[in-house]
Amino acid sequence: MPDINETIVRHFFELTGFLVRTNVKYKLTKAKGSGDSDIDLVVYNLDPHKDHPPHDFVLARDDVPGIERAIVEVKG
Repeated sequence: MPDINETIVRHFFELTGFLVRTNVKYKLTKAKGSGDSDIDLVVYNLDPHKDHPPHDFVLARDDVPGIERAIVEVKG
């Protein structure tokens, strides 16, 4: 069950026009890690603003429409 922080972030992206996928599993490939892990959210923008891609590492709300797709790790 997702925690409240993941739920808030998921709703934010959904309300901004993104498709959101949760609990995406992947295999760890580093020598230190083994087994499976998961990504909190994978988001896909159905209508990205390609003429306004985000340029900064820290994004503001106005930068979000320029994102085409992203992997999101939620930390509370």
